[in-house]
Amino acid sequence: MTAPMLGRKNTRQLRELRDRLVKSLQPQTIDDLKRLRAVNDLTYDEARTLSEYEALEFLIGE
Repeated sequence: MTAPMLGRKNTRQLRELRDRLVKSLQPQTIDDLKRLRAVNDLTYDEARTLSEYEALEFLIGE
């Protein structure tokens, strides 16, 4: 299990974290990572990034 990545954050701060994460992926996209996961071809870092993105989406509620 991974260590907690966040302290207490409001929704705006969580969205900012998510947006920075997405921007750092360029030219890849989250959809690219999901396609790679579907064929079991993610690197460790890509899997970690996708997991972090999905956790932020869950916390934000989107």
